[in-house]
Amino acid sequence: MTIFYNEPREFNFPIEFFFDGATPAKRNCTPSTSRARLDLIEHDSSYEARVELAGYKKEEVDLSIHDHKLTVKATKPAEQTNEKIEKTRYLINERNSAPTISRTWKLPEHITEDNIHAAFDNGLLTLRYSRHAPESEPKKVTIH
Repeated sequence: MTIFYNEPREFNFPIEFFFDGATPAKRNCTPSTSRARLDLIEHDSSYEARVELAGYKKEEVDLSIHDHKLTVKATKPAEQTNEKIEKTRYLINERNSAPTISRTWKLPEHITEDNIHAAFDNGLLTLRYSRHAPESEPKKVTIH
């Protein structure tokens, strides 16, 4: 991070700001939705997706499939997020404090909700699904 583009001749920043109890004006408010971190790993016969949902409980996580896209969405109760924000006066807050976090990615066309195996452990959602469409045996058609 660059604070000064040129070397300043004098430092005119009010140092009292840090000791006086004054609060800075909020420039960037916390977004209502943030993007979850995703690792997508390719194995020989399957894909493994790991979605980081630290701080969320299993009951707060929702998985949905629409148009061959998988969406992972986690939402904290409103009273829980408002309570934490009111108690703490941050000067800088770079943590993810959005009440909703989500991530969407495209799935292979043969995947349905029955083909996905999901597990949630210590804030890490792990999903596994097949890389290849299941092979089917050729069927004979009888002539009448």
